[in-house]
Amino acid sequence: MNGCRACINACPTKALYAPYKLDPAKCIGYNNWIRREGRIDPVIPRDIRSELGCHIHGCDVCQEVCPHNKEKLTHLYPADEKLEKMAEEFTLEKLLHMPEGFYEKCVRPIMYHYLKDKKYFQRNAAIAMGNSKNTEYVPHLIKELSNPHEIVRQHVVWALGETGDDDAMCALRQHVKEETCQAVVEEAEIILKNTQAGICKKYS
Repeated sequence: MNGCRACINACPTKALYAPYKLDPAKCIGYNNWIRREGRIDPVIPRDIRSELGCHIHGCDVCQEVCPHNKEKLTHLYPADEKLEKMAEEFTLEKLLHMPEGFYEKCVRPIMYHYLKDKKYFQRNAAIAMGNSKNTEYVPHLIKELSNPHEIVRQHVVWALGETGDDDAMCALRQHVKEETCQAVVEEAEIILKNTQAGICKKYS
């Protein structure tokens, strides 16, 4: 449609900034499933993490608002019992922890061709938890500070910082003493420094 700017106006991160123009560095889909080892730096930049919201795989806002897709999106399709049953199993907690059999049963069948490595789903789940600001996720995030993958730990640390929870801060102070990955240590130190600065400002 000539002159249509529906997708540009709706893009959450303004990655779409002009007709046929996309800044991939700002695109939610690019960041949560293209950013992986072998393609590009798998660490999602700090300044874009909060913009990912609770998207753990792709985004599709541009497709949802496109007038060309309206008919398909508003059409009533028969319920898919298999997909509905799988949807009941999807939680951020399970995506973060990846319990035995969860990936094979619920994730791999519908997302196999996009992300084949579980750690990127764990990374994305951690970011979603942080963006939710829900302190109920803190124990789950703390548990994953021992995750064997540095990329997961780094984003878990960030997510704990986003909760602003006292238990989260205590866990981070303890974790920096034990962490072997410098990138994860630096992530924690940024959070702890900012937290301390906030406390000092509050009581000054």
